[in-house]
Amino acid sequence: MSAMIVDAENVRRSLWPNLGRDDLVALCGARAAAEGVDVIVVFDGP
Repeated sequence: MSAMIVDAENVRRSLWPNLGRDDLVALCGARAAAEGVDVIVVFDGP
């Protein structure tokens, strides 16, 4: 199976700065399910 890897902090900084972590994870999960792939959401830094 394929996997989608998301650099969560970069997504939040560049596209959705007001989106919370839980909301981003939920959106990524929904997109991955629609595409039929696994998702790995990576949060780095503080």
